[in-house]
Amino acid sequence: MKKLLSLVLVFLLSLTGVFAGTSTDYEISKVEVNGIIPATNAIYAERGEALDITVFVTGLNDIEDIKVRAWIEGYEYEDIEDSSDMFDLTANVDRAIPLTIHIPEDIEASEDYTLCIKVTDKDNNVQKEYPLRIEETRHKIKIQDVLFRPSNTIEAGRYLRTVVRLENVGARKEEDIKVTVSIPDLGISTSDYIDELVAYENDDDDEETSQSTNELVLQIPKNAETGDYETKITAEYNRGHDIVVKKEIIHIEGKEALGEAEAIISMDTSMKELPIGKETAYKVTFASLSEESSIYSVEVAGTETWASAKVEPAFVTIEPGKAAEIFVKITPNKDADLGSKMFTIKVKEGNTLIKETTINADVTKAGIDWSATKTVLEWGFGILVIILIILGLIIAFKRKAPEPTETETEESYY
Repeated sequence: MKKLLSLVLVFLLSLTGVFAGTSTDYEISKVEVNGIIPATNAIYAERGEALDITVFVTGLNDIEDIKVRAWIEGYEYEDIEDSSDMFDLTANVDRAIPLTIHIPEDIEASEDYTLCIKVTDKDNNVQKEYPLRIEETRHKIKIQDVLFRPSNTIEAGRYLRTVVRLENVGARKEEDIKVTVSIPDLGISTSDYIDELVAYENDDDDEETSQSTNELVLQIPKNAETGDYETKITAEYNRGHDIVVKKEIIHIEGKEALGEAEAIISMDTSMKELPIGKETAYKVTFASLSEESSIYSVEVAGTETWASAKVEPAFVTIEPGKAAEIFVKITPNKDADLGSKMFTIKVKEGNTLIKETTINADVTKAGIDWSATKTVLEWGFGILVIILIILGLIIAFKRKAPEPTETETEESYY
């Protein structure tokens, strides 16, 4: 009779899922997925969705250190799973264990997968499996990536350029997708459109499932204070009925208030070519108007990603009525992009910023080292001059030598 009851129990469990493993201390009495108790049919889910799973575990005996785990079999890139903390179970008591599984947005849709539920202790386990059908959402746009240029750290008054890449992971083709980048705390925003994106599962050689916007340009206000700001990226699609939002943080370096200078300060602001790997100097000249000596220093900003910069000397002390110079030397990195660049020279008197100037430069390919060539030519020219001098002396001596007289000639003959 007991054997017959066991067979009936196994049969009843098989109606709600595939049963594996045995334990005399606990059992999986019920499973709910998004509020539904699975029967013989597959559980429906959409990619990008969260599965809220509740596993009801019944104690048959007192047992310690039990753990519940749920996972989906069949995803290529990583484990899709969730597990509970360890807990103890008392005989004749049911415990509801909540778990959540997030279905990836790039998982293959219109496919069947397996949802596995497993309860384990140190010696035994009980497992149940359910068929899971994953479909794509009818309309679904994903913000795949956000790129800030020059970076996510920018100075006040400069231009922040943003490129947003979108992917259509839905079932329908989307058209006229509006992409907006905004910084709410500064009250600035800008928008662009992507004409169309076909469905992820139905792409062909002529149409794109993912695409990037043009550069979305925002000018950071000159009076923006130093700090971290939330940047909001929004994509509106399906005729404005659906929207997806992503938030990023950028850091703004606010400009310091300028103090009053007690000197005439002039900067070399000419547009210069900066050959890659070569050092180019800019001159900052100081002429003191103060009745006391002053200490001035120079800092360089904006070259971090494309060049190295050094300041010589690091600071100057100027006596009343005197003048001095500081040189800013810029050397473009070997991997720097060619073309127009900007950097900023900041002048300080003590710890007070008194002048700030943005410099334009043009990064070019490394040319011939004319300095070395000049040295060789100078040496060659010097040697040539010496040779010519020697030849001149020889000719001069020959011209000055006296011709032998007739008597001398005869005497030497005889």
